[in-house]
Amino acid sequence: AIPEIRPDIIWVNDWMLGPVAVSAKAQDIAVVTTGHNIFTHCTDIDELTDSIDLRSYDDYRPDKWMWKEGNSKLDFMASAINSADDFTTVSPSFLKRILNDEFYGVPNMSPSVIDAIKEKAQHKHPDGRSRVHGYLNPLEEDRSCLLEDIEKNGLENTIVERKNNAEKLRYKTGLKKGGKIVIFPNRLFDGQKNPQLILDNSMYLAKKYDLRILFVANGHKDLVQYATDVALGSKGYVSYQPFDKNLEELAKISDNAYGLMTSTYEPCGGPNLNYPLGGTLMIGHAVDGIKDTVIPLDIENGKGNGFPYFSNDLDGLESAIIKMCDFASKTD
Repeated sequence: AIPEIRPDIIWVNDWMLGPVAVSAKAQDIAVVTTGHNIFTHCTDIDELTDSIDLRSYDDYRPDKWMWKEGNSKLDFMASAINSADDFTTVSPSFLKRILNDEFYGVPNMSPSVIDAIKEKAQHKHPDGRSRVHGYLNPLEEDRSCLLEDIEKNGLENTIVERKNNAEKLRYKTGLKKGGKIVIFPNRLFDGQKNPQLILDNSMYLAKKYDLRILFVANGHKDLVQYATDVALGSKGYVSYQPFDKNLEELAKISDNAYGLMTSTYEPCGGPNLNYPLGGTLMIGHAVDGIKDTVIPLDIENGKGNGFPYFSNDLDGLESAIIKMCDFASKTD
């Protein structure tokens, strides 16, 4: 289809479209590649020719743009980067760490992809512009439902509604009454999301700081079981629920609720971008996309959207929770 349509630019997102980038570049079509992660996949080149022609002939030379593993396997993501006129990550800080060699040896991080990004960074456009860029993912919605609710219903009614939402959330999830709700969303994935930090310390933190910890997440089977066991033994301090968009949406617009991201790395993230739009402040490990988006709350100057912490361990997390509790204690 590429020769028939012949677009001016093809925008490739992640490793799945690596062969498309190679073919497009071989046809002298401009390519922009965005890496939402730095994962990859390798397949024998001969196995791909049924779906996309990667054989070289005449003026069609996809072999010039391939990044190979050995002699016969195509590295999808590295090839997509190698073929790109420009490559983007989904946060500035994530790109900076890649270029500073901070991801070599990290599980699930492909060395070939890191090498391809660094190679691309060495070759600038003829006018001197860089070919690698760190841009934040766009917001899901360019609006604040909190501000819209206040404008539509008034401040007092919005406060009452959010208190009611919090009670609905406690009822639906089995959390006991009272306390500050801390939401761990989306994925229980030990290589990146680091849920062990909050799972290992849930009861200590919940009892010391009067928290109600809510996991709304799918993920690795053993971590799902761990979260379930912690919840069942918590007497209402902790709840585990499989990911449910409606439940997460309710949590985001509940009174005295806070999002939590304990990631060891985070190319961009989602809750850190979208929770504050609903009026939910974030607690987050200040790394990569979280570092770029979770800004320390400064009430006096009307700035910030959460409570970042810098050491991804219990001491670091607890320091952020203390700041959150201090904020939650303010009544004016």
